[in-house]
Amino acid sequence: MTLARQIILVISLVFLLVLVGVFVHGVLNTRAFLAQQLGSHAQDTATSLALSLGPVLQKHDLASAQSMVDAIADRGYYQRIECVNLSGQSIIKREIPVVVEGVPAWFTRWVKLETPQRDALIMAGWQQQGSLQVVSHAGYAYRELWESTKSTAAWLGGGWLAAVACIALLLRLVLAPLLAVERQAEAVGKGQFLLLPQIPRTRELGRVVKAMNSMVAQVERIISEKIAALARVEQAAILDAGTGVPNRQQMEARLSELLRAPQHAEGLFAVVRLTELETYNNEQGYQAGNQALQDVAQHLRAFCAKEFTEYAIARFAGAEFAVLASGVGGDEISSVMERLLAALPAQPAAIHIGVTDLERDNRAALFGAADLATRIAQSKAMRAWHQSAPGIINDDLPQGAHAWRGLILQALEQGQLALSCSAAVDSRNGQLLHQELLAQLLPAGRPAIAAGAFMPMVERLRLAPQVDRALVEQALQWLEGADQTTRYAVNLSPQSLHDPVFSAWLAQRLQQLGATAQRLTLEIPAVVLHQAEVLRAFLQRIETTGVGFAIDRVSAPVPQPAAWPGLALAYMKLDAAYVMSLEGEVNIHVHLDALRDFAQGLGIPLIATGIANQKLWDLATKVGVDGLQGAAIDALQNSRT
Repeated sequence: MTLARQIILVISLVFLLVLVGVFVHGVLNTRAFLAQQLGSHAQDTATSLALSLGPVLQKHDLASAQSMVDAIADRGYYQRIECVNLSGQSIIKREIPVVVEGVPAWFTRWVKLETPQRDALIMAGWQQQGSLQVVSHAGYAYRELWESTKSTAAWLGGGWLAAVACIALLLRLVLAPLLAVERQAEAVGKGQFLLLPQIPRTRELGRVVKAMNSMVAQVERIISEKIAALARVEQAAILDAGTGVPNRQQMEARLSELLRAPQHAEGLFAVVRLTELETYNNEQGYQAGNQALQDVAQHLRAFCAKEFTEYAIARFAGAEFAVLASGVGGDEISSVMERLLAALPAQPAAIHIGVTDLERDNRAALFGAADLATRIAQSKAMRAWHQSAPGIINDDLPQGAHAWRGLILQALEQGQLALSCSAAVDSRNGQLLHQELLAQLLPAGRPAIAAGAFMPMVERLRLAPQVDRALVEQALQWLEGADQTTRYAVNLSPQSLHDPVFSAWLAQRLQQLGATAQRLTLEIPAVVLHQAEVLRAFLQRIETTGVGFAIDRVSAPVPQPAAWPGLALAYMKLDAAYVMSLEGEVNIHVHLDALRDFAQGLGIPLIATGIANQKLWDLATKVGVDGLQGAAIDALQNSRT
């Protein structure tokens, strides 16, 4: 309950108690006044009627006396009129039953109205003839008391409601700064640092707002310093200092992670070599040579972002860059290399590209094939490319974009997409955090194809929204039929986030799911964090459904918190290739420590993926991540079940 409601409740209760007291006091006073009026009325009637009855009773004219009593009683204002002789015997008596009209029975039971009896002596001269007893009728008094009670209750109730409304309005105006402070604190939890421009005139509230503004500014400064420190660590440990692209060790880790899988999508590996960079340095100066390297790196990034959906760039050596791209192969490689060569800067003039497909047995064979292709390209012209001979083709996978398109569309039509589970556990106690639902393609007459092998082609063919819709539908059915205590996670493609039709469908399905949607987490690729407007539009549709959000495949560089527009993250998952580099020669532990501190500063758990063996398990646990996921974790979970 909010502070304003608590204050309104307390004040209204106190005010209500006071009004109830006033009301009860008013009813009792009115009852006492009416009782007094009944007694006075009865006494006046008894006195006047006794004077009239004295001479009549002296003559023993009971008939006339009865007529006089009846005349008074028939007016209906009296409950009982009785004449008693000197012996105490009743000689004349008229009694009318008490009937109260227009008054609820419960009111007459709870509010008793006493009707006092009044007596008068019947005298004839100086001789007493008897006594007269008169009791007024209470019906009219009850009706008057009921009307008075209703009127008083209506006025007091209306006054109470008006007072409560005025108090609520006043508190809303006075406590409005506290609501702004609450929204400010919630924004800080989401990585947004808002300062309140208006300081309340109320001294205590003004102090609170000033303190919150100061705290928010300090937290923003601390987070900014952490990000700056993380960027410096990235530059030193992961990124090449001269060009800003990842270094060779990161590319080797990415290739090892890709080639380790029994299946992987079509792709290419290319070496871009600035063949005569040393001559260029001697002629133009080393500053020009460094600028040439930076220009090539910048053009490579722009080209890959335009051409590929999943790629990696690294600086291999002093004058060499490497490009790894998934989802492209076969005849496409030739046209892609022509466009790449044309996209590179004119200086330096001598640039040669050697490219090979990803169908090689190991990383060394892949490097050797690309290096040989580069050397052949050098013998062709000043700027040339060459493709090595194809490697060992995996006959289990389709070859070429046309074959992939047919296979994927057939899978969508015939329901050949399936899901399997991969467990994420707490690194401290091994308890299950959630189950990630992984996609599989089950084509007729072929072995199952893992997501890592077909999703790059799905994205390259622009079929991700259709595939994601089919997979999410299965995930929702899985969620409804599974253990109601387990949380599940499912991945979304960046293309699906761009598709408003998919977003509208997903929001509708999650709304239909109700509270069950709270056990589902949507994992969004880290690359989408650089597309803030797209992410914001997607969240506006989905955030009211109760579903959770997480960032998947986090590595370097880490996006700024401002790129997370109102996104309260359930966790962040480290990229498997990034985790594998823990085993490599380069020491990324310092960077991972900074990344962990960055995530903890925002209250976001960090989960390491790709835990394939005990060594990686131990290394990831040692650096202090919050969760673990990978083949080794799945094997342990399966052994327990």
